[in-house]
Amino acid sequence: MHTVMEERLKMERHCYSPIRKEEELQVKIQKRKDSGRDARKAAAALRTAQLLDALLSSGYALEEDKDDEHDY
Repeated sequence: MHTVMEERLKMERHCYSPIRKEEELQVKIQKRKDSGRDARKAAAALRTAQLLDALLSSGYALEEDKDDEHDY
């Protein structure tokens, strides 16, 4: 025997389930976007550090270093 509450609960599950799933998927998508941004930021910092290291090891002096050579 079905009661009104059982039917209501069944309908709520049926109606709200897709909404909950969509919200969960939106959270997953946002987390992936955020981790992608973090990964790109870290990769850019690594490339910058590698470029700076390559420039310094090739004997390139930074402008700040050149100014320090001429202490007046």
